[in-house]
Amino acid sequence: MKQNKNEIALLNQLLKQLYQTISQYDLYIMKAKEDEQIKSILQKIQKQHHEQIGHLVDLIQELEGNPVNSAGMNTRFKEFTLRLTLYNIQKILDQAMQDEERLIQALEQTKGNVSENIKVRIKDFIREMKAIVKRLYQAKMDVMKGKK
Repeated sequence: MKQNKNEIALLNQLLKQLYQTISQYDLYIMKAKEDEQIKSILQKIQKQHHEQIGHLVDLIQELEGNPVNSAGMNTRFKEFTLRLTLYNIQKILDQAMQDEERLIQALEQTKGNVSENIKVRIKDFIREMKAIVKRLYQAKMDVMKGKK
């Protein structure tokens, strides 16, 4: 039971980070409104994160835990600072890649402190996040080349 409590706490931390990331994607999408292709990519990634939240919520409930349902209070300050720095598509994509890398790091750290069953699921999340980073990087390269 103690292992479950520790796992639930760790998974809830990941859940908070995913909520924060989704909130940040709202801002990225708004800032990318002039570039329909980039906006579409960001919307698809955000949708994928919504699905990941659903999987994490299910996992926490399977462990008989109570999943958090928001990112917490520190999201507003981060959003304010992002509004000041996101002035072009490349900056938006760079920031989104940084967010994904932070999620990957958090997942990697969590992976070492959970049971095998949960570790398998976390590895799936990591694989998905790495694919997202590749998609964002390719979009950035296309923008830099002028292809969009």
